[in-house]
Amino acid sequence: MRPIDLIFKIQRDVFLYRLFSKQPQLKILWTDEYGNNLLHLAIQQESFDYIKLLVENLKFHLDIINLEGKTALNTACTIGLRQIVIYLLEKGANALIPDKYGLSPLLMIARAKDVEVFNLAINSLLLQVSKTEILQFFTQILIHENLWDFVVEMLEKFPFLMAVNFKIHLQQ
Repeated sequence: MRPIDLIFKIQRDVFLYRLFSKQPQLKILWTDEYGNNLLHLAIQQESFDYIKLLVENLKFHLDIINLEGKTALNTACTIGLRQIVIYLLEKGANALIPDKYGLSPLLMIARAKDVEVFNLAINSLLLQVSKTEILQFFTQILIHENLWDFVVEMLEKFPFLMAVNFKIHLQQ
């Protein structure tokens, strides 16, 4: 990066920080024509520094949706930004919120069969929602998604999910 580019980047960062620190309502109110807020846009630009600035310093809410019903986590999953997905999960983003097409981040992670991220998502969800909601999700992916091998691996890591097996057998 050229020194002049670095200077402009620092000035832009300082400007945004000062702007949102003085007028915090702007960070929630501003969206583009697609309903994307600054966090959505930072994710689309893969700008990890801005994402951290928005989440940690400016306390952006992680589960605000755009016009497609996508949260910041949905957006990161859709693009396939694994490190950003991990970061958002660690910060408490809800992995069960589906977009308008019915795709939740947890479903996208399950389809990718990323065990590490899936474990992180389940552990994060256990702090946010009931085990019943997680069981409903597992029932959905077992019946509709044909991810049996992945789910079997997850059953070993999260024994409470064994209840899904009983639900499936009752429905058959």
